[in-house]
Amino acid sequence: MIQQKYGNAVVLMPPNMLRKKVGWGGLGADIITRAQKVLEQAAASLEPAADNLLGKYVENLREVLDSDLSTLDKEDIIHPVVQLKSQGSMFNYPLITMASDSLVNFLESLPGELDADAMEVVQAHFMTLHVIISQHMHGDAGAQGKVLVVELRKACERYYKKYEVTQKQ
Repeated sequence: MIQQKYGNAVVLMPPNMLRKKVGWGGLGADIITRAQKVLEQAAASLEPAADNLLGKYVENLREVLDSDLSTLDKEDIIHPVVQLKSQGSMFNYPLITMASDSLVNFLESLPGELDADAMEVVQAHFMTLHVIISQHMHGDAGAQGKVLVVELRKACERYYKKYEVTQKQ
């Protein structure tokens, strides 16, 4: 135990047991390189599991969208979409993250209940998410991936313009 005096006060500093076990300094370049290789191999072996998990989230979203729309609340849709958004980032599906983010922003911008036109925009997002997963569109998927995300944003903008909705930033 280390004691330090500051005027009349004595500060007791307990030993840092974790520091004693771990030590000081960073990791060597060779360790980082080996770790990166292990992560890349693990990512390749996770692809089927990732597709399965993301597919389950899309199915959960489908169940919500197939339910009685009169009782449907925006939060019922937002929850599974937020899950998709985070899982998309984790499993190298940035298009899922972008499409999910677009849908969450759209739903949060709506001032009232979901109308028929809003549900069409939600369905467009759902179909896009389904395509991304079923086609295994990892990474940004090039020009095709950009078109998907741009078209979703355009659909949202058309809705905003038609109903004079102020977008949330």
